[in-house]
Amino acid sequence: MNQRKVNVVVYIGKSLSEQNRDQIEGFIRQQDGVYGTRSNDRTRHLVLVDYDPKVVSATGILQGIHRQGVDARLIGL
Repeated sequence: MNQRKVNVVVYIGKSLSEQNRDQIEGFIRQQDGVYGTRSNDRTRHLVLVDYDPKVVSATGILQGIHRQGVDARLIGL
């Protein structure tokens, strides 16, 4: 299988509790084509998402987050 891995940085609003932020990261990881997420305790509002662009787009990841009622933006491709 020819997998291609790229990543994007997603800004998630600071107003989320730690529990809600963890739930959103879990939701992102469950999307088809997403390999994983990474964040740092000091910059928890920034999430690095590793994904396969043949399966899901950065915009698709963002739209999924928005469907969860969370304000988020793509800040790095």
